[in-house]
Amino acid sequence: MKSIQIILTALLVSISSFAFAHTSLNAFAGNWENIDNNTRGLTKVLVKIKSGNPYVQGYGACSPRDCNWGSIKGTYFKTDGKNFISANYKHNNGITNQIVMRISGDKMIAKVHTTFKDSRKPMTKYYTMKKKNSTSEVGAFSGIWVNQDANTRGLTKVKVKVTGNTPYVHGFGSCSPRDCDWGNIRSTFFNTDGKNFISANYKFDNGITQQIVMRLSGGKMIAKVHSTYKDSRKPQTNYYTMRRQ
Repeated sequence: MKSIQIILTALLVSISSFAFAHTSLNAFAGNWENIDNNTRGLTKVLVKIKSGNPYVQGYGACSPRDCNWGSIKGTYFKTDGKNFISANYKHNNGITNQIVMRISGDKMIAKVHTTFKDSRKPMTKYYTMKKKNSTSEVGAFSGIWVNQDANTRGLTKVKVKVTGNTPYVHGFGSCSPRDCDWGNIRSTFFNTDGKNFISANYKFDNGITQQIVMRLSGGKMIAKVHSTYKDSRKPQTNYYTMRRQ
């Protein structure tokens, strides 16, 4: 049975607690563009994660080129079970813009609240943003990666396929007589502290969760796998060096 096989391998895989705790934050990282090319409001938002903190660079519709609102430190918070980033801009002309962002599927919803120095009333508008990943960056992960330790008792193989700019990860763990197939799942590509990562989150029927976070290092791929358990066992973290097959 698959669930029994997973129990046998669950002790062997893990990712760093930092990456596990900040998965929701990392989902915001990237270059987001308004799906409405003719918008007269928020046109683009660049979100970077540095040392666990979000930095937001907003752009507004202007002529002949978009207005650059600048890069500022934002605030990451959770309310009613949803994750948000808030960034507050105060411009020299007395206008203030507050962007509050949340992830919705593969899109980002940005609420922009604007106040004015003159008699104009405050206004609130909502924008739907799509992520513009660099195909070359996420595509660098594509391929079949196998553990360079043929005798590993943990993560044995990872298949990464990129459709559009979205990565799909198919993980395998050491089992007998054949490797456990964890399944092919849609994953997240993100950049933090100038490095590119892919995160894949598995949740199995037996209550065990495993998250693979991958980064490229030279010609190899480093995979951190974080495991949590439904029983009294403590979470575990393991690191694996994978080579391209």
